[in-house]
Amino acid sequence: MKESGNNIGPVSYNVKLLFIVDAIIFFLWPVGSLISSFKHRNYFWAKNIFWLFCIFFGATFITTEGFDSAATHNALIDFRKTGIELKDLLPLLYSEKSTYVDIVQPLLLYIISKFTDNQSVLFAIYGLIFGYFYSRNLWFVLDKIQGKIPTPIFIFILTFALICPIWLINGFRMWAATHIFIFGLLPYLIDGKKNRLWWSFLSIFFHFSFVFPVLILIGYILLKNKV
Repeated sequence: MKESGNNIGPVSYNVKLLFIVDAIIFFLWPVGSLISSFKHRNYFWAKNIFWLFCIFFGATFITTEGFDSAATHNALIDFRKTGIELKDLLPLLYSEKSTYVDIVQPLLLYIISKFTDNQSVLFAIYGLIFGYFYSRNLWFVLDKIQGKIPTPIFIFILTFALICPIWLINGFRMWAATHIFIFGLLPYLIDGKKNRLWWSFLSIFFHFSFVFPVLILIGYILLKNKV
């Protein structure tokens, strides 16, 4: 018995067993669990196995000097060393004295710095956030398809998955904002649901440049195809 991510009913013994097997695979062979999550895509836990892999990927992510990831880790180390307090951080947001033009990343760095400056913890948390929206966006599309995926649709889904994949946590601000924007946008465009649009608006706080797609989205909401 298969369980859709949108319609969870009574779970049979075989389904529970399959879930346990997939969970074990994750701890023994994370890449295998990634493959298994797509094989069992119609079961309600599949997107969460995929999400777990994203967290694992973040925890094992290696930074390279000269890239955004290294700069972010260095910023975390600075936060940890200086012991910056929230009252000192808030005035720097959106100010001429700071290089930060967003809210989420410096607040995350501040919170994490109170416990550790460990790179693996930082990027595991990035993987946690990025992976949640990434997995939900991907499964939003997958849940629309019943049965075997036709080749043209498979190519489309693969393209969709690779446009903004998990390894782009190197530039967490921009690419997390992308998935968060899409997380609010897809249900509106495809199903006409407005209750998640506020997520699209929140993408601005992850990366300031999303003010432009948000303005375009607002224009579309107001005008539809009348222009």
